[in-house]
Amino acid sequence: LVTMTTVGYGDFFPVTPLGKLIGSATMLCGIVVLALPINVIGGNFIGEYTLNQKKTEIETVEVAFHTERERADFFEARCVELSAAVDVIKEGIDAAKEAIDKIERQKLAQAKLIAQKDNIN
Repeated sequence: LVTMTTVGYGDFFPVTPLGKLIGSATMLCGIVVLALPINVIGGNFIGEYTLNQKKTEIETVEVAFHTERERADFFEARCVELSAAVDVIKEGIDAAKEAIDKIERQKLAQAKLIAQKDNIN
């Protein structure tokens, strides 16, 4: 017990059974007095360490989320731009169809005029 508690160099030691009992109780109380705070400090350290790890993990996830959100915003803006370009192309196609229809109507009208002239002669 004395070796385990590392009390003194053996210069002074109890001789009577009551003195040995009180000395042993004092050594055990010294162990308890040191063991309780060490346990609390160790528990708090583990709690803080775990909390710090969770914060780091959350920050990592947040950074990844923001990065993905920025990418999504970029692609959304690009889709809007492409959608506008598609609308312009559709308008161009519609205008071309109208022009073709107009030309075909003009050709048909010319063909009718030519046919009427041929019938008159």
